[in-house]
Parts: sequence; structure tokens; C-alpha cells
Amino acid sequence: MVQSIRHWLLMSGVAEDAPGTRGRELYPSKLGKALFGGPDNEGWDPYLEDIATLWLLHWGLAAPAGKAYSWVWTFNVHREYEFSRESLVESVISALPESYRESKSWGTIARDIDCLLHTYVTPERKAGADDEIDCPLQQLHLIEPCYARHFRFQLGPKPSLPNYIFYYAMLCFWQWRQGDSTALSVWDLTYAEGSPGMVFKLDEDSILSYLDDIEPLTEGKYSFQDTALVRQVLRHDTGPIEPFAFLKSYYEHASH
Repeated sequence: MVQSIRHWLLMSGVAEDAPGTRGRELYPSKLGKALFGGPDNEGWDPYLEDIATLWLLHWGLAAPAGKAYSWVWTFNVHREYEFSRESLVESVISALPESYRESKSWGTIARDIDCLLHTYVTPERKAGADDEIDCPLQQLHLIEPCYARHFRFQLGPKPSLPNYIFYYAMLCFWQWRQGDSTALSVWDLTYAEGSPGMVFKLDEDSILSYLDDIEPLTEGKYSFQDTALVRQVLRHDTGPIEPFAFLKSYYEHASH
């Protein structure tokens, strides 16, 4: 149990290995300390009462450069709208580097995918199973069962995903993909590997609805350019990109 907790703290980005301990000790990351608190602060959402925090944990698992390989592959690279457990396992295995593939059996990857599906898919309730504990990320409704042991991504708008959390993910992706550039295309934001569109399973119309509000909510630091020739987000702030500022803006105004 302890090893499992340690693993998911690291995978979701709320904890980091303490330097010089060879992985024996952890300490809260900047995100983990802000969300869950520490000796000198209470934390924004220590009891996971705000669904925005669940979106952040999902982003930490599946975002670009994430450590949970099967999560990153499934939400960023795997492009099949409908899939079975077996086809997803095969997809992950086929993408592994040859040297790494030799050390990972089909059964190992299958267990990883089983864990992923249990994380997001709400199970059917059986009689007498009311005491089962579901994963909180099932509330995001990102994957749903469809037919005969097949699943599908739930594409489209996500009413529970706040603007500021989307903007945070957008800036993380921006830094990862384009550094300090001053423009980011809507196509990249929606369809590129590592984008909020892919990780959160948003369609283009949903992306546009977030961008319509970006200029007033960012006090003019970002704007949306929508013309016959180009659709892109523009950055007007000459300082460094700071995704964390959007989280602070959200949680300081959220009531729990």
C-alpha cells in the first residue's frame, strides 16, 4: 500500500524525490504543497472537494512529459475513439522502444491498462457491493463503456473544467511545445500531442469557448485572434510564462 501511494504521488506530480536520498524520501512538489498544504499553509483543497483538483491530477498523470507512460500514450497518442482493453494494450506495447519492450511483458502492460480503465470508468454496481470505493477521477467522465467490453473517449465540452484550469494546462503545453513563442495555434491546442484538447478530450468548439474568455480573464496578457486566415492565441506579456498564476487565481476565488 505504501509503495502504491508513493508511486501515484510521483506520477501525478504532487510529490518529488528528495535530492540525495536515491528515492527513499519524498517531499511535496510546488503543486502538492499548494493543493494539500504544509507546515506553513493550509492548502487550497486538501480534501479533494473541488473537481478542479481532479482535473489537475489527471493533467499531472497524462500531460506531456508525464511519468505515467500508459496514461500519456492513451490520452495523447492513441487516436482510436473506440477501443477494447486488448487493442489498447497492443497499442502501448507497439509504441515501446525495443530495449524497453523486452523488459515489459504483455501481462505487465495489461495490468497497467486495467488500472487506467478502473481509474476512469465507473463500474456497474453489483448487489451487496455498496462499500466499494471508486476512484475520484471517474467523476471526470473521460472514458465510458460502450459495448461488448469496449470503451470510448467522451469527447466534447467538459462543464466541470474551469477556465483557469484550462489556461494553466494551455501554458504548460505552450512551454513544452513552443517555449517562449508569442503565438499558439488553435489546431495545436486542440489536436497536438500533449495539448489540453487531447488530454482533456475537448473538441474544437469547446476550446474556442475557453478562448473567447481569455482576454478579460487574463487582464489582456493573452488574446484570441480569429480571422479567415488564422486562429491562434497571442501572448502579450513579455515576461516568462507562468502557468501557476492561473491556479492561484482560481483557488483564491473558489469556495470549498
